[in-house]
Amino acid sequence: MRRLVLVAPLLFVVVAWPALDENSGTYDEPVLVSAGYSYVTRGDFRLNPEHPPLVKTLLALPLLATPPTIGADAERAFAVAVDRPDVQYLVGDRFLNVDNTPQPILFRARLVALALGAVLVLLVGIWAADAFGPLGGALAAGVAALDPNLLAHATLATTDVGFTLAFVAALLLARRTFRRATAGAIVGTGVAIGAAFAAKHTAVLLLPALAVVGVARVIDATPWPRAFRRPAARAAARAATVVVVVLGWSVVAWATLWAAYGSRYAVTPTGSPSVQMAQWTRHLRSERILGDMLARGEPVPDDATLARAVDARPPAATERLVELAARHRWLPEAYLFGVVVAAAQVQLRSNYLLGTIAPTGWTWYFPFALLVKT
Repeated sequence: MRRLVLVAPLLFVVVAWPALDENSGTYDEPVLVSAGYSYVTRGDFRLNPEHPPLVKTLLALPLLATPPTIGADAERAFAVAVDRPDVQYLVGDRFLNVDNTPQPILFRARLVALALGAVLVLLVGIWAADAFGPLGGALAAGVAALDPNLLAHATLATTDVGFTLAFVAALLLARRTFRRATAGAIVGTGVAIGAAFAAKHTAVLLLPALAVVGVARVIDATPWPRAFRRPAARAAARAATVVVVVLGWSVVAWATLWAAYGSRYAVTPTGSPSVQMAQWTRHLRSERILGDMLARGEPVPDDATLARAVDARPPAATERLVELAARHRWLPEAYLFGVVVAAAQVQLRSNYLLGTIAPTGWTWYFPFALLVKT
């Protein structure tokens, strides 16, 4: 049965392989691949800041063997990307579809996504085998290897599979840390958490999940083996150990996130801050106010009216935290820039359901979509 867990990733690769070349390019692949290539070759994080760089960097590594061409149009758009993040789509289109032949580039980048997907299948099998025995591991790995969603995403040069791998790895290693606290387990979990945050901003979903597991470990009366002291048998000792573990995770994850940005604060390799963070947090507030107006059915205001509304509303907690972190350089500039850009993008996004287009969502959208699609 243990061998079946190892066979499942190979099965996954065999089933998914034809799609690497058969699938045409998706909407975001040109942006993600061109951004990753700029990270690797220029050490510049101005493109696609709304997604952290780790997975995109990995996707671009196979391109180094045969460097793509970058034309004048792409270079001109790249030069203004700090002030106009939307030009990333022009850069991506020129990079993939004008300056180069798209399919060979996509194929090489998608190989990385497929490899990450195979590792994810293996992790699913390892976790299930650990929890339910060899048969459970083999069944779980087999199901993951043939899962249509995973097969589809692992054949595209996007960030989804890489992020999922880091997310699952963080939870798996956290589970093992809460079974036996060792320095290696703490460091490994911290690296996985940092990798998740360096892959997608939605890694914040890890925090409540880890909090629930931590509280459960304090409640669980089973003695907790610790490499650095005798087992934590009492609730107070378990709680203290959880605090130490979380602090260790936080430090390692923070260092891992910085490493993903080249251990440098500035977006560009010049070393000087290039993002006017206060202007971008103001832009976020403006988009939030405009979204609220449209949600209430109010007409689109003119620029002067919107500016007065922005001046009248105090900065939200997100804006204050981003500006504070930028002022003290607690996190890389590109990461903070990405948080603001991503938050601004979701304020004004049209939603569609059953023939209706609205600026707000529906609480029953996902249950309905799950029912229809399943």
